[in-house]
Amino acid sequence: MISGRQTQNVTTTTSTTDSSGTTTGNATYANGTILADNSGANANYSVVSSADGRFELHWATNGNIYSIASNDTTDAASHVDQDDDDSDIETDDTTTQFSSTGGYLLGDADGRILHAYVNELSAYNVSRLRLHDPEVMPATAIAVSLRPAKDAAGGPDVMAAEDSAGNIYAPIMCVYGNLFPKIFLAKDPDAGAALLKNLASITGGNVTTCGYVPFAIGD
Repeated sequence: MISGRQTQNVTTTTSTTDSSGTTTGNATYANGTILADNSGANANYSVVSSADGRFELHWATNGNIYSIASNDTTDAASHVDQDDDDSDIETDDTTTQFSSTGGYLLGDADGRILHAYVNELSAYNVSRLRLHDPEVMPATAIAVSLRPAKDAAGGPDVMAAEDSAGNIYAPIMCVYGNLFPKIFLAKDPDAGAALLKNLASITGGNVTTCGYVPFAIGD
């Protein structure tokens, strides 16, 4: 785990959705499946922060999810390699807002849906975590929600990801030399972090370190 903290083992809580569907800020969601888009004024929003308060998750217009220091107010473009596609992010309050219901996050404030990639998960048990409009989801995408999970060690609830097939993943933060850290998903946090350090085809560049970071879903 990054910053010397011990990796936490987590077990997921029981889902509260049912076959009739639950309307969230961005979609009707039931049994892990997005049934219908429902963006609009009735959306609820939540912020995701690391358990130690040092980082917040930000979405970007390019579809990536970044982990940015909570006290960072600089222009993100100054941290970005312009050969990469990660410059479209601003460290403001808007980009920390994820559509939510009952502690479950499904997308961003622009109505896009969180997803992973089936081909990456099948090959490596890790995946990018990204956002797309429901109408233009990639053919290899699988919808995911970010949800509370019980800490097996008895600590506060932490965030896990659940895909539409019911598989559970841990959030992995990869740190770059000239980019904001990006968030990925892994079935096994230790094995996934070790693999992502040398998997440029998924990380999109050379990373200096990857590790599990416990995040919590707030208001």
